[in-house]
Amino acid sequence: MESQTEFDSLFKRVYPKLFFYARGIVGNDDDAEDVIEDVFVELWRRRDDIEWGDKIEAYIYRAVFTRSINLLRMANRSEEQLSLLTTFNDRRMGFLESEIGNPQHDAEMDDIRQAINEALSALPTKSRQVFQMSYIDGLHHQEIADELGISVRTVEAHIYTALRLLRKLLEGTRALMKIFLCFL
Repeated sequence: MESQTEFDSLFKRVYPKLFFYARGIVGNDDDAEDVIEDVFVELWRRRDDIEWGDKIEAYIYRAVFTRSINLLRMANRSEEQLSLLTTFNDRRMGFLESEIGNPQHDAEMDDIRQAINEALSALPTKSRQVFQMSYIDGLHHQEIADELGISVRTVEAHIYTALRLLRKLLEGTRALMKIFLCFL
């Protein structure tokens, strides 16, 4: 974790889901909040030892589950109930950890694709065509110029126009789209 800002962003992004998840296990709001708070305090304390990659949410869910079960054990819940919760959690974690089965990731990618497609369709026709030939079809500037019967300098001007307009159209959107545009 590189900064407090990234940590805060992670907390804000996952807290609502974690709250409902923990509340479903422990049965009340106060205990759910305590569990999540404990997990994030420990996460901050161990921030240099934890790998902050794609699987961080799965790690957090596992920690919330473990703390919730420990809380229930201390409240003398039945082993049968704890076993059912463990089975449910194992299935949920398998779903979260699979690369193709992450609905949040899929929804985010759909949102990003939609925003990019809308921005692309708002470009002037010729700039959009040149941009797609370059970045989507992978053609070199000279190939585009030859195919469209324009100069390489005109191709570069269309690409510059497209990138400038895309950055402007996608301004204020998620940081991931900004990163995407930096690589274009």
